[in-house]
Amino acid sequence: MKHSIFFYVLLTGLLFGCDHQKTPVQLSCIIMGPDSIIYYHGSSSHMQDIKGGVRTDTAFMGTLFHTIKEEGYVLTLKPSDGPEVLANFKEVASLANNYGVYQRAAVIDSNEEKAFGVATAPPVESVIKGEDPTFKLNLPKDEIGHGDSVLNKIPKTSQLIVLVAGDEGLYAYQGDNMQQGKKYSYGGMTEMLKTKAKDKDLFVVLRPSANCSYKNTVDALDMMKTAGIEQYGLFDIKKEEEDYLRQMYR
Repeated sequence: MKHSIFFYVLLTGLLFGCDHQKTPVQLSCIIMGPDSIIYYHGSSSHMQDIKGGVRTDTAFMGTLFHTIKEEGYVLTLKPSDGPEVLANFKEVASLANNYGVYQRAAVIDSNEEKAFGVATAPPVESVIKGEDPTFKLNLPKDEIGHGDSVLNKIPKTSQLIVLVAGDEGLYAYQGDNMQQGKKYSYGGMTEMLKTKAKDKDLFVVLRPSANCSYKNTVDALDMMKTAGIEQYGLFDIKKEEEDYLRQMYR
């Protein structure tokens, strides 16, 4: 969850921090995964000089930033749904700042999806479009951002609490019965949720732990769509839940 909050701050900084500057020709940089990137210049319907490499290759990155400054391009960072993309995004943005390169964030478009086989994850797309992804998911508009006050209006018997432990898996319990829950893999949790999807009163409370990566959180959100869950939201994990997870997964 901390990663998601940082990502929101980083993206909004890229989106709104440089509006006063005139926008030159775009150089698109697709953030593919832990350290890989692909970049090209021009429109996505007519990509020019497509190149791929890794962020840790100093010669490759140096050439990229030198080209941007020499040609007067704007660096447009486009995060994919690949693994550990957040850390890579952060590092590329930091390198760009060090080189004094103007940058912004954008969503991977349909041409790029077809060319490279990746897309921007829905929660990240929401941030780029100026929406806060934390509490927007299937919650009433007048309740957005009010955290657990939303849950006070939902019967405990209708709440399924899902603690996202990280790569280790998930732990789910009903209502206040934290110690009577069960461990699940991501696949196992998806199958269990499918059996509950017809329950229109069900509200799934997703609570990412401190050990969660950006990918873990996105995977948990994807489970809701795959299982057909209509009511769900991301909420901060409670201290007693975090402590209990440590005991369960130590």
